[in-house]
Amino acid sequence: SNDSKVYDLDEKSSEWLPQSERATYPDWSPDGQRIVYVAHENSVANLYTMSTDGSDKKQITNYVYDTQILNPHYSPDGNSIVFAMADKEANLDLFILELTSGDIRRVTDDPAADYDPVWHPDGDFVSYTSHSGSTPNIHTVNVATGESKQISDVGDAVWAAQWSPADSTIMATTLPDVDTVRIVNVDPHRDVTTQALAIRDHYTDWRSAGPDILLTGVDPKKEVNILKSHDYTPTIGIKHLTTLVLPLGYEVFGLTQWSDAMGRHLFTGIGLVDFSENATHRFLLEYINAMGGPIWGIVATSLLDVKAKPYDGRALLEENNSITLWATMPYNAGNNMSSNHTFGGSLGFTDRNANVIKDIKLQTDELIYLDSTDFRYLEPPVSGKEGLVALSYIWLNRRSHKQNVMIPRQGHGLNMQIEFANSSLFGDFDYTRITTDMFINFLPHKKSPVVIFGRIKSVAMLGNNPPPQDMPAITNDTPIYLAGGNILGADEVFHLRGWNDWRLGDRLVVGTIESRMGAPKASLVAFLDFGNAWDADGEMDDWLSTGGAELRVNLSLFVLAYGTAQDFNRWRDKEVPTNYLRLSLINPF
Repeated sequence: SNDSKVYDLDEKSSEWLPQSERATYPDWSPDGQRIVYVAHENSVANLYTMSTDGSDKKQITNYVYDTQILNPHYSPDGNSIVFAMADKEANLDLFILELTSGDIRRVTDDPAADYDPVWHPDGDFVSYTSHSGSTPNIHTVNVATGESKQISDVGDAVWAAQWSPADSTIMATTLPDVDTVRIVNVDPHRDVTTQALAIRDHYTDWRSAGPDILLTGVDPKKEVNILKSHDYTPTIGIKHLTTLVLPLGYEVFGLTQWSDAMGRHLFTGIGLVDFSENATHRFLLEYINAMGGPIWGIVATSLLDVKAKPYDGRALLEENNSITLWATMPYNAGNNMSSNHTFGGSLGFTDRNANVIKDIKLQTDELIYLDSTDFRYLEPPVSGKEGLVALSYIWLNRRSHKQNVMIPRQGHGLNMQIEFANSSLFGDFDYTRITTDMFINFLPHKKSPVVIFGRIKSVAMLGNNPPPQDMPAITNDTPIYLAGGNILGADEVFHLRGWNDWRLGDRLVVGTIESRMGAPKASLVAFLDFGNAWDADGEMDDWLSTGGAELRVNLSLFVLAYGTAQDFNRWRDKEVPTNYLRLSLINPF
C-alpha cells in the first residue's frame, strides 16, 4: 500500500511516518512544523495533518462517502490549504480549507478536471492544471474573486509543478517525448495569444454529430420491465484457461484449467498416464469456489496426493489417494494494511501409501524401497487409511519489500495448526497433532545494518496410534527450504546446525536466534540454535544448543548457506566445528 516517508539528506536515511494508512501527497507547512497528507479508508479520502516525527495526527476533513482528494498544499501564511477534490458530483475541482474555522469553499467549477494547484508567494493567486480545453494547460485563479484565466496554450499538454525558486514563474512539465520530459517556466499571469481555431465545419462536425434517425419516446428514467431472471450458476459461460500436454518417456503429463464467466469458479484437472507395463496412472481433480465469504474447494486425487521429506538419512515418499474438502478465510481488521489473518480448515479422507526410497534401478527408473530392517534411528513409516480434521490460524504482520527475500527488516507472525484423526470415525490412526510457529524480525535501530531474527516452533503429538513418520524429532537429516521458505509445513524436518545426532519423542520445541546483515543477494549470519524432543511420560534430556556462522547466497529458487557450527560444549572445549552446505530458512511462513 502507499505511504509517505521523510528522507534526511544529511544522514541519507529515511523513515516511514504514516503506517499503512495509504497516505499520499504529503506537503510541508511553511514553518516546517506540520505535514498535511491524504489518507484513504476503503474508497474515502480525507485530509490529515501530523508533526514532522509522525506524531499528533489530526483529521481535518470528515468525508464518509466516495471521495477523491489530490495535491493538498499549505498557503504561504500557513492558514489554509488548497487541494483538488472530486466529491459527490464526481467533478474534480479546487477547494480551499481554512484551518482556523474548518470551512471549505470551492475555488473552481469547470466541468473538466482541475488539479495540481500551486500557490503564488503572495497567497492571492493559485495556478493549476485544467482540462477545460480538452488538453491539459495551466490556468491561474484569484482565490478571493474566483476569477480564472488560461495562461498556457500548448497543443500537447503541460502540467503545473511548483513555484520557481529563482524567479516569479511556474515550473511545469511537458508531455513525454520519446525519452524526454521537459521542464518549462511559465509566466503565471501570461496572456494567451493563440487565435481561435478556424476550420471548416466539414472537418469538425463530427464533434457534435448524432444518429441520422433519432429514437423517440425513450425515457431513460423509466423502470425496466424484467421479463425473466435466474440465479447465477458456475456452469454459465464456462471458458477454457489453459491446457498443457507433455510426453515424459513412457508417461504423458496433462493439465487443464477451466473457469466460469466471472472467474470465481475454477476447475482443474491434472493427469499422468503410464504406458509402461506398470500402468500406474495418476490424476487430480479440483474445484475452487471464490464467489463470496470463505474460499473453499474440493480435491480428489489418485496417487497424486504426494508427501515427501528427508527421513532417516533417505527420502520418505507417500503416494496417496485422497478426497479433501477445504476452506480458507483471509481477514484484515482495516487498522493495519499489512496485519493479515487467515483462518483455514479441512476434512480429508486419505489412503496413505508410505515408503522410504533406498535406490533407483537405472535400467527401469523403478524405485527400490527400504525394508523394516534397514532403518537406523526412525521407525519405519506406516501405510493405512486416515480421516483427518485440520484447523489452522495464521497471523502475519509484514510489509511487502524486496528485502524480505533475504534480510527482512520488519515483520512478525504466528501460525497455529491442529490436526485430529480418529479411527472410530474413519481409518486406522488415532492422534492429535498441535503445531505452533512464531517469528519476529527486530531492527535494534533504524540505522542498524544488523537485523535480529527470532523463531520458536513446537509440536505436540497426542494419541496412542499416530503414524510414525509424523512423529516430531530432531534429526541429522538436512531440511528442505524453497526460496527461503518452509514448504513442508507441519512436516518440516528439524536439524540443529552443528549437531549431528538424533533425538526423538512425542513433544518437540526448536528455535533459533540469528543476527543477519548483508544485501539482497548475499548475507552473513551468526546464529544460536536450540531445541529438545522428549516423551511426555518420560524424562526430559538436557536442552540442546548450538552456535555458529554462515554465508548465505540468494540463488532465487534456493538460498544456499555455507557455514560452520557445533554444540556450545564443544566450543568451550575448543573442538573443531563442523562445516556444512545446506538450504536456508529466511521466512518461516
